[in-house]
Amino acid sequence: DNLCFYQNTSMESQEPLNFAVTTDINCINDYGVYRYTGTNDNGTNSTYYLHRTNSQWIISIDFISQYGAYFCDETDLLDCENGKWRYEVNDGDSAKIESNDDIMISSCDTESAVEENNKSYSTIISIVLVAVVLVVCGFCVFLFIRSNRNKGIQSFETNANQIEPRNVGVSMDATAPQTEDVQEIEVEVPATHTVE
Repeated sequence: DNLCFYQNTSMESQEPLNFAVTTDINCINDYGVYRYTGTNDNGTNSTYYLHRTNSQWIISIDFISQYGAYFCDETDLLDCENGKWRYEVNDGDSAKIESNDDIMISSCDTESAVEENNKSYSTIISIVLVAVVLVVCGFCVFLFIRSNRNKGIQSFETNANQIEPRNVGVSMDATAPQTEDVQEIEVEVPATHTVE
């Protein structure tokens, strides 16, 4: 199987280095050797070798070496995923080792690793956006219900004997039994008026 090495999975247009198993070089440390020939950053053709040393996978340029442009400490090459590849950065005065979450290797025969990686990012972003929209909508509904609660139906309790007729043509029968029943009366009151 060919192996695709992505130097930057965040760039959708980036073509991977497509490593093929070599047939003219024997295994090194019981692991196969992979080769890719292509144009480097300087615009010249280079041959890249992907091979295993005693302790790590290395991508070296132009010849097989224990020192390389990229290296990964995983035993299984396909476990060298995002964030596990390291490389040397030379700033002129000194060299330092850095890692990058956007460097990875995968089988070229399966769905493109870049597409797979971008799909997972898209899914996470979509889930977060839906969650934010639901929270905002829930908060708006809460505020709407709370503000309407103060406007709508007002209720209060009164004693039935405390209601007195006032010139409405109704008379109270003195012989009727007086009760102390408490009744609940619902009255719709505009929010701008107060109930006394």
